[in-house]
Amino acid sequence: MAILLIQLAIVAYFGWISNQSRAESLLRFNEEISLGISQGNRTLIESAMAHAKTELNAVSISLCQNGKSVMELPPAANGCAATGSAGLFEERIPILGSSDFVAQVSISFFRDFGLQFGVIIAAFALLVSVSILFLRASRALQRDLVAPLQLDLADDAKLTESIPTMAIHEVAHIFTDHLAKVNSIRNLALENERMARLAAVAQVTQMLAHDVRRPLQLVKTTFELLKKAKTLEQIEKITATASTNIGKATAQAEGLISDVMELGAKSEVVTESIEPAALIRDAIENVKEIFPTANVELSVDVRTKECVAANKLKMERVIANIVGNAYQALRQSGKVWFVAEDIERDGARFVQFSIGNNGPQITAEDLPKLFDSFFTKGKSGGTGLGLAIAQKVVHAHGGIIWCESGTSNTYPNGFVAFKFMLPVISINN
Repeated sequence: MAILLIQLAIVAYFGWISNQSRAESLLRFNEEISLGISQGNRTLIESAMAHAKTELNAVSISLCQNGKSVMELPPAANGCAATGSAGLFEERIPILGSSDFVAQVSISFFRDFGLQFGVIIAAFALLVSVSILFLRASRALQRDLVAPLQLDLADDAKLTESIPTMAIHEVAHIFTDHLAKVNSIRNLALENERMARLAAVAQVTQMLAHDVRRPLQLVKTTFELLKKAKTLEQIEKITATASTNIGKATAQAEGLISDVMELGAKSEVVTESIEPAALIRDAIENVKEIFPTANVELSVDVRTKECVAANKLKMERVIANIVGNAYQALRQSGKVWFVAEDIERDGARFVQFSIGNNGPQITAEDLPKLFDSFFTKGKSGGTGLGLAIAQKVVHAHGGIIWCESGTSNTYPNGFVAFKFMLPVISINN
């Protein structure tokens, strides 16, 4: 009877944990998607829907406006319910601060509750095992200690009942206490992640506002100076100086806007046949324009005669982004090398590009996070979007990208190498 009560308590506990987790996930989803709707930020809305789909184990999420679907994840989902109610495994969530928008979440019974049932079955098996263990221990205790001391049968029966029952209660208490601590740590980690994500979005928004405002301020200042100019020579001098400054400010703003738009755009590319050497050369020229005074030793080793199927502008931006990060890590002084070589993977032919530098190593803890949106570390003014965009572009080309970091005989103080593959278009064809 005691074991049955403990099992029922564990089932209720896991049910409570599941409801708490679901409520927290729905609240985070509502906050994030409300922020995206209020700002008109499609990227933020898609990010909120993607996070919610993962956390809620949802089959699909639809954003409805006045009963009509305006955004679905995945595309071509079930859409919006025609009435104010949803089905048995669907949930309608009114969006905070808006009477027009409703999120409709479709849930799979087996995906949502399968893990909970698995944990409950595991807990049941654990309790049964513990019960058998202590029953055997109590019998051995009775046989080896109680019988030789000639205790009466009533005392034997009382000992046999009390030992396993007390032990099971103690194990259940320890198990429940441990689960409570694990759940508390998990909730704290989720809250920290949510706050970091919102802080990153706020930082990018501030940077966008600053970078877009700066060229406008320069134009305004230039007009004011031109009004005060009295000679043609003064006008030409003001115009020449302003043209350079406004050009740099505009390029910086356009770069950040391109990053944000690229991250939220569809992953579709129009490719052409490009030689790897030309792709690397043009990307290096772009980086040299950004870092004209850098003292960096460059080496290029192209070991392939194949051409790759690539979008030239997008891939130049990927390479320039990686090389730009290398220049900043090296503090514009060190070695950067390029290698392009043929490789075969799963029966398909690729050209593998390696872009390395002898800068500080990247920790094993940070390597898996490098391609996450908004992840940045040790880089002043970084948005954490460059490598996330690079991964998206490479994947859209049908390739993969990764990073390696460590030490070697050639670089005992450490190295960092980014590698990615692009599909081949044979020159012979």
